[in-house]
Amino acid sequence: MAQMSIGEVAILLGASYVAVLTLVRLMRRRRDAIVAELQTEVAAQLERKHIEKQREQNRKKRGKQPPSAAQEAKP
Repeated sequence: MAQMSIGEVAILLGASYVAVLTLVRLMRRRRDAIVAELQTEVAAQLERKHIEKQREQNRKKRGKQPPSAAQEAKP
């Protein structure tokens, strides 16, 4: 290993470059996939929170109706 020719060093450097480049590409793809997954989860949580808030507002509106209106609303 101490006596490497210029050609061997060039091959080693080329292979190292390709390996690092490939690793960086794989890491970027994985990062993009994780970011997309997290964005989907956040969007779903926001949607659930929005729906829950609407339901709570509807419950409050029903509770504020006069008793006669609440009874008339029931079939």
